[in-house]
Amino acid sequence: MATVPQLYTNVKAYGATGNGTTDDTTAVQAAITAAGAGGVVYFPQGTYKITSNLTTPTNVTLEGSGFYLGTGASPPTQIKFVISGATVGITAGTNITLRNILLRGPGSGVGTCTGIAVSSHVRMENVQF
Repeated sequence: MATVPQLYTNVKAYGATGNGTTDDTTAVQAAITAAGAGGVVYFPQGTYKITSNLTTPTNVTLEGSGFYLGTGASPPTQIKFVISGATVGITAGTNITLRNILLRGPGSGVGTCTGIAVSSHVRMENVQF
């Protein structure tokens, strides 16, 4: 397992499991809050189940260990939103960066997509929806 630099706030240090079945919402939100404005929240390999909207301060980076564009294999880092009737999964301040993550919503029907609501300036690097 790769060593994570200390300047990162690791979601697993706040109790996230990344196993795809456990609700990781509270742990991920706690890590985001602890990182604060200007922080980097790191998601190690896994699938993080989120069941309610996440809120970030300004100048925050949400960073995974990478993602897989092919089929038949699990992506290294995936945030899976399971929010019934919601259209927004992340509400962010200004200047949010998403990097090396696959974001998945609960479906494609009306009221089931996952979005990102920001005041301004979203940067995405190696992000798949």
